[in-house]
Amino acid sequence: YALGMIPEDVMLASAKSVNFIGLAILAGALVLCCLVIILTVTPVVRVLRTLGSYAEAVGRGNFAHRLEVNRTDELGGIASELVSMAGNLQEMIATSNAKAAEAQEKTALAEKATQEAETARVQAEQAKRQGSLYAASQLAAIIEEAVGHIEILKDTIDQAAHGAGLQQHTADRSSQSIASLNDAVGEVRGHANSASDV
Repeated sequence: YALGMIPEDVMLASAKSVNFIGLAILAGALVLCCLVIILTVTPVVRVLRTLGSYAEAVGRGNFAHRLEVNRTDELGGIASELVSMAGNLQEMIATSNAKAAEAQEKTALAEKATQEAETARVQAEQAKRQGSLYAASQLAAIIEEAVGHIEILKDTIDQAAHGAGLQQHTADRSSQSIASLNDAVGEVRGHANSASDV
C-alpha cells in the first residue's frame, strides 16, 4: 500500500494505539522507579531512626540500651562508631565518679586528721600552761606527725580533685587548716624551746 492509500481513520487508530502503548510504558516505568526508591530508602530511614533513638537513650544516660544494626555499609560503620563512643563515654563517667568518691574519702580523712591535730594543739597549750615540758614536746611531735599525714593527704586530695574536676572547695579548706596547723606547730615549738630554756 502506498501512504496515500491508507485510510485516515486507520492511521489515527494506529497513532492512538502507539500513544497509548507509550503512555503505558511511561507509567509502568514511573511506578517501577517509585518502588525502587521506596525499597531503597525505607531501610535507610529505619536505620537512621534506630541510630537516633540509640543516641537519645545514651544522651539520657541509659547505657543499657542496645543498638542492633546489622549492616556492612556506611550506616553500619556509623552504628559501630556510635556504640564505641557510648562505651568510651560510659567508661569516662565511671572513672570520674570513682575519682570523685576517692576525693570525698580523702577529704573526710583530712578533716578528721585536722580535728585530731587541733585537739593535740589545744592539749599542748594546756600542757604549756602547766609547765610540763615533756608533755609539750610529745604533743608537738604528735602535731608534726599529724601535719605530715595531712600534707600527704592534701597532695592526694589535690591529685584526685584535679583528675575528677571536683572537691576544689574542700581542698582549699584543708589547705587553710594545714596552714593554721603549721602556725600552731611553730607556736608550740616556740613554747617548748622556752620551756626547755627554763
